[in-house]
Amino acid sequence: MRILEARAWVDTARTIGMYDIHEMHFDEETIIVECIDEHDKERSYETFGFDDVTIEYDTGKKDKNGAKIYEGDIVKHYQKYMLNNDSICKIVFDERNATFKAATPPRHEDGAYLSMSGSENMEVIGNIHQNPELLEQYEN
Repeated sequence: MRILEARAWVDTARTIGMYDIHEMHFDEETIIVECIDEHDKERSYETFGFDDVTIEYDTGKKDKNGAKIYEGDIVKHYQKYMLNNDSICKIVFDERNATFKAATPPRHEDGAYLSMSGSENMEVIGNIHQNPELLEQYEN
């Protein structure tokens, strides 16, 4: 059985950043994230309401460098047999087909998709929260 993993993008007045999810409390509509201090590596935990976070799930796939690929990641898809035709894609969850897909610009939500089965030809280069400019250059 696969353990469902997720991360949380927190954007509040006091905290902004990507965090690992420690606990989710659906009855209280809260999420507890794990914070690790960069200097002394001390762990602490903060609680946020569901409205303060964007939950992004692990696709179960890894990129060409072994990094986990999450919903909301921006990946570069290397075309094996096409010279200079690499694609920048956003990882989305396709609710209609209940699967993760790599959506290609310019219409990320309803445009063309690349299969996640070729994730070994992908490289995570950022995410939609911290690196939106990676998509903007391809949407105009």
